[in-house]
Amino acid sequence: METKKLKRIIGVLFGIVIVACAVTVKASTVTDPSGLDGIVDPPGSESINAEVGNYSSSQFNANNNRKVFQFEVSQGYPGNLGGSFGDIVLTQAVSGIDLHLNLTGVSGWYSRNYNVTSGYATSGESSIVFKGDTVNGSQILTISPGVQAVGFVLSLAADHKMTCKFFSDTDGNNLLQQYVAAPTAEQAADAGETPRAEIFVGYNSSSSPIERVEMYYEYTGTGNPSQWNMDDLVVVPVPEPATIGLFAIGILGFIRRR
Repeated sequence: METKKLKRIIGVLFGIVIVACAVTVKASTVTDPSGLDGIVDPPGSESINAEVGNYSSSQFNANNNRKVFQFEVSQGYPGNLGGSFGDIVLTQAVSGIDLHLNLTGVSGWYSRNYNVTSGYATSGESSIVFKGDTVNGSQILTISPGVQAVGFVLSLAADHKMTCKFFSDTDGNNLLQQYVAAPTAEQAADAGETPRAEIFVGYNSSSSPIERVEMYYEYTGTGNPSQWNMDDLVVVPVPEPATIGLFAIGILGFIRRR
């Protein structure tokens, strides 16, 4: 009997290992990307031309709890030589944050063929590219658990318009805030890699954690829509209760002393 039990246990463990391996080699998963302590728009990269929102890139950079995803090959992302992938799953073991850039249900887009590409980068050498063949299309970023602040750089041409909505739930029912990124002709006449504007969109929620971001792309030109890029996706986790408690105790101590 003991031998049979042992064989069953070994069989179950073997099955778990097989499943784990299958998950590990999934091409769309990026696990524990490195360099998350970087900054948004470091010197020597494509510069940010404009900012919208209530939390600037400099405020993110001053926040020591930030996590910056720069979409570099060195961080574990597929390269631009045929390295297309579907759903991005970014798992950061230290912070415990899972980011999912959801491309399902977006009709008329090459959204399942996006990849990390050189150029249009406000950090390092790479950004993530989205290609569309329709006038409008959405990309959805879900975050679990929710975070206090989210920011990202969008590389847009003068005939591109992006409405960015921030929600406190993953289903998109509870809207917290929205901002519109629409570069002017002057901003889009950037002397960088191509005539495009790099616009930083940043939002810090003072009420509920942010669990979903919708990026609704509209093409306002008359020709064929081309592509838009994202770089420097940055999040700030919600402060842990213990940290908040210590901060409150410190404030109370300061008041008592006075």
